[in-house]
Amino acid sequence: MSAQWREEMALCAERIAQSRQASRRHMEEGCRVFEYAISAQERFEKAEGAKKRNLLKTLLSNSKFYDGKVIAKFHKPLDLLEETSIAVAKLKEAKAPNKAVFARWRREWDSNPRTA
Repeated sequence: MSAQWREEMALCAERIAQSRQASRRHMEEGCRVFEYAISAQERFEKAEGAKKRNLLKTLLSNSKFYDGKVIAKFHKPLDLLEETSIAVAKLKEAKAPNKAVFARWRREWDSNPRTA
């Protein structure tokens, strides 16, 4: 029984280590995405036509040109960022308190709720 318990503990420890490593990789990837996003407009404006086209293909889905205007639809999950950005802009226009703006970005309770 003791040997089986040790094996299970070792397996659990290995899984925890793998999970932490995956979480770290996801965090690093997320940081790279945000760093890229900060300079995206400038990069886009300086890019050649083919690079612009590839970037737009990556970001957008089913975009249309209608009545002299471009109607852009973002791929998921970027569509959620767009919706939230629009909602936050409306809250700020209405001079909503910062708490309401923050609540809009943080839509769901996390797995570790904290009391204020």
